[in-house]
Amino acid sequence: MPRDEAYSRQKLERFLPVLYSAARDGVRAGLNDYRTTGHIHRKTTRRSIVRDHIVDNLRANLMLDPEVSIKDRNQTTYFNIGEFRLLAKMANQDGAVGLNRNQISLGFQENGVSTLFSPEELDETTNLYLSYVPNSITPDEPFVYVICPKADGYHWRMELEPPAAAADAEIGRGPAPNDHGDDLIRVIPDAKPDTSET
Repeated sequence: MPRDEAYSRQKLERFLPVLYSAARDGVRAGLNDYRTTGHIHRKTTRRSIVRDHIVDNLRANLMLDPEVSIKDRNQTTYFNIGEFRLLAKMANQDGAVGLNRNQISLGFQENGVSTLFSPEELDETTNLYLSYVPNSITPDEPFVYVICPKADGYHWRMELEPPAAAADAEIGRGPAPNDHGDDLIRVIPDAKPDTSET
């Protein structure tokens, strides 16, 4: 049962920085691990390697969160976050996710009531993809989206931005540099009194 984008953004707000970082760091780890040998792997293998890094990052950052449960089924890891069920997948520029042509993948994509999970596991959750789109100009900075799928595409896709703290550091709004060392004290002179004649 798909929820709309505004509602989903509000409910997932505190998780969005974690989702962004997991996807970005997963892409970076995949590139770094296979920088010299990645070209010998099939595209689907490279995609699986990156997905496994993303899933590992998500698991490490979400496993202790009381709002999250993690289910491993049929060699796939699902992250249940409240009323949402999240799956990591690569997407193309148009937001299309590469699917296995099996009943489980197609059922997840349709985003309806599913027999994949039992009723006590929130049958009417909204299925979402945490997706990355490769960036050909800056491969270490993929485009990251949360996509709400439907049978013939998607209901909506939300682009995730880098967390604010990281952006502040990048543009120089972090702490002021310490040019003088810790043993010096900076003295600010008193304001001079106005000696001009009136």
